[in-house]
Amino acid sequence: MLRKLKMIEEELRLHFDEWVIEPVSNNKNFNISFKPIDVARYCGDYFFRHSHISLMMSATILDKKGFCRWHGLDEDQVCYIHEKSPFNPNKRPIYINTVGSMAYKNINKTKPRTIPVIKDILKKHSSDKGLIHTHNHKLTQYLVDELNDPRLISYTNTDKNSRNKPVREEVIQKLLDSENPLVLVAPSVDEGIDLPDDLCRFQIIYKVPYPDMGNKQIKARMKKDPDWYAYKTVISLVQSYGRGMRHNDDYCITYITDSDINNVLKDKWRRCVKFIPEYFLEAINQ
Repeated sequence: MLRKLKMIEEELRLHFDEWVIEPVSNNKNFNISFKPIDVARYCGDYFFRHSHISLMMSATILDKKGFCRWHGLDEDQVCYIHEKSPFNPNKRPIYINTVGSMAYKNINKTKPRTIPVIKDILKKHSSDKGLIHTHNHKLTQYLVDELNDPRLISYTNTDKNSRNKPVREEVIQKLLDSENPLVLVAPSVDEGIDLPDDLCRFQIIYKVPYPDMGNKQIKARMKKDPDWYAYKTVISLVQSYGRGMRHNDDYCITYITDSDINNVLKDKWRRCVKFIPEYFLEAINQ
């Protein structure tokens, strides 16, 4: 702990403007968090110095120049190998089926209009397992309450008083084990979940997954580097898209209902389109 405090003291003395400091309190404790606005200066010491060669593999590196900048890497020392997706785009179509903007200032007007659209999609896939990406817990609870469909399973943190809240891993396991056409409604399944074949034949991206501007660290980093914010949005978007399409013989339909996707695709919002991979764009069916 003393070593960590010494490091923080030195960092604040030399780089005070590169840290976000805020209180974190609950019913029992009061803490103060120290978060760097970005981590480029630390990646060398904590990761790359431990080996002569590092191999990083991902479908969402997306941009060599930005990736190197955000991880403190010298572009001249990095070999970037990019391969096209081997998956047939006809087996992983994206349908832009928007009903309105889900941005903060518009969301209350848009939400009621989404319900009949979601119901139609669920009816169309009445015998299929599926996934609805909500991006936050409040929207998860809203859909579960308004749709009132026994097929839906979810986990949320909106009920602070409940001691028997469904646990994420338990709910996901229920989807995996069930023979019924369940639909998982969840805020954080854009990664860390593998749903091949009949485990997910359709999915809905209910809200474009912009990082939370209510988070002081994210807000500070966006102001410092708007490209990073666009990059993180696209990463979450394409990772969500990939949950149900896992191998060459698989197939999964994706619907996007948030009209803010149009701004993302047309470069009207923070240059997101700069990072969108070809395999995403080639699957879009307007």
